[in-house]
Amino acid sequence: MSFIPERYCGDGMMEEHLRRAGAKIPIPAVYGLMYGVHAAPQMTTPSECFAVIFGDERPFFDSKETAREVMGNLLHLWITLAGVDSGDGVVRLPRMEYPETLEGLKRHIDDNLLLAEQFIKGLALGETEKRHFSKDGARAMESITRISDHLRAFRRGIEREGVVIEEASALMVKVREALAEEIAAAISGLKRARRRGMEEIRRLVDEQLRLWQREGIAVGG
Repeated sequence: MSFIPERYCGDGMMEEHLRRAGAKIPIPAVYGLMYGVHAAPQMTTPSECFAVIFGDERPFFDSKETAREVMGNLLHLWITLAGVDSGDGVVRLPRMEYPETLEGLKRHIDDNLLLAEQFIKGLALGETEKRHFSKDGARAMESITRISDHLRAFRRGIEREGVVIEEASALMVKVREALAEEIAAAISGLKRARRRGMEEIRRLVDEQLRLWQREGIAVGG
């Protein structure tokens, strides 16, 4: 398993790796997607998850060493986020910095929205249905959907009417915190529907490594 680094490279570095590799979604959305697939009743493989991150096109890497670093760190993150149930149940999100400009605010809004949307997409990949949720979990999902609707409306509104950047930026920090709490509640609300442990997560990782070996990505040593 030496392909997977002992320490994650960090969200800032991963964001840059994803950008260079042609990823379709930013790091906050990756967190949402991975939390969703791990929360769902049915297992989703790393390959299925990475297909959402990079789209139909294969990611671009300038060398096998770069491929090892990027994909190894993605697997590290995939394993780490799978362990939210066995830890303190707190959903941790990437630390992002946004300039207090209109463009920075737009990115902040978009990242919050993508976090919510990709969490829902991850649940869908794992064949999650309404019946799988506890009452608290269902309430959390309703809240996530409602927050997403408000974010879309807010994004449209700033284009038409303008906004006070500092106030709106502070609001987006609170929205992000609220999303983290509701995602944690949704994950908890699916606990009974999940039937897997970390040993199953490790098995999927081993399968992914074997697949990359067959595709020519060096994973040894």
